Amino acid sequence: MKRIGLTGGIGSGKSSLRRLLQSRGYACLDADAEARELLDGGEVADFLLGAFGQSALTASGAANRHFLREEVFSNEDKRALLEAHMHPLIQSRIEQKLKPLEQTEFDLWVFYEASLLIEKSRQKDFDRLILVTCPWDLRLQRLEKRGVPRLLAEKVAAAQLSDEEKRRVSHHVVVNDGDLSQLGRQLDGLVSALSDDFSQSES
Repeated sequence: MKRIGLTGGIGSGKSSLRRLLQSRGYACLDADAEARELLDGGEVADFLLGAFGQSALTASGAANRHFLREEVFSNEDKRALLEAHMHPLIQSRIEQKLKPLEQTEFDLWVFYEASLLIEKSRQKDFDRLILVTCPWDLRLQRLEKRGVPRLLAEKVAAAQLSDEEKRRVSHHVVVNDGDLSQLGRQLDGLVSALSDDFSQSES
């Protein structure tokens, strides 16, 4: 099984690439989806209550994600505290999902989308690392359509490495500055390049 990391800054379109991969039948895992399940399911409610107070929870006991975003991206210590608690839980859930996949096909490709793979020095855990990027102005436009305020987007981006830093450790880069058709054509090239990579490494 080949583990392929898929990363990029906020608004870069890495989720769009993952959805395209899924539509073509590739196995994909999503760190953000795992985080949402943990937060919305109440599994980390006690931690959130102790670390951030009652405002961190909704009336139903789920995480108040709007409040938490504002808190952690305005305070580096709080962000580090939340990440230190959440990331091991997310990774444990991912590993549980990988186990049955490892037993299916020897040459299976599994794509794993996560924003902070490089920031957390996780690139060594993958056979290949894909960076998705696009110009900042376009990222802001996309985020605005999703209802993400510019100030919050800038705070999130400031907590991530720059694209230039990420390029240094990435094997392939997808520039997602067009429509889905263009992204699909880039995906064709990416799949071909990955096939070449793995063929060469096994020869």
